[in-house]
Amino acid sequence: MTTIEFWPGDRVRWRKVEFTVTSIWSDGTVDLWDDHYQLMQPDVKASEVERVDTGKRMVK
Repeated sequence: MTTIEFWPGDRVRWRKVEFTVTSIWSDGTVDLWDDHYQLMQPDVKASEVERVDTGKRMVK
């Protein structure tokens, strides 16, 4: 089993487009939504996605 280093709400880039992670699955895939929540990309391999550093993430 692989570890996915993303959390719901993280901003990521996939195929040169930025998305928000909405779901993380144990099979190593994530579901992505675009900025306007009009387009969903289900079951994207986490290895194809890169995190976009927005500087907004807070650590508790």
